[in-house]
Amino acid sequence: MNITICEILLLTLDKIKAEAAMIPMEAPKPTLTKYKKLTNPRDD
Repeated sequence: MNITICEILLLTLDKIKAEAAMIPMEAPKPTLTKYKKLTNPRDD
């Protein structure tokens, strides 16, 4: 069973997409903005 890095990345992407689909669309955006402000406060 020889799985390439590409296949692993594709499987991971599919998993992330599936998990993201369960999250309401309005949820990730404010969280991301909050995260960006925490990591880079100067970037408005």
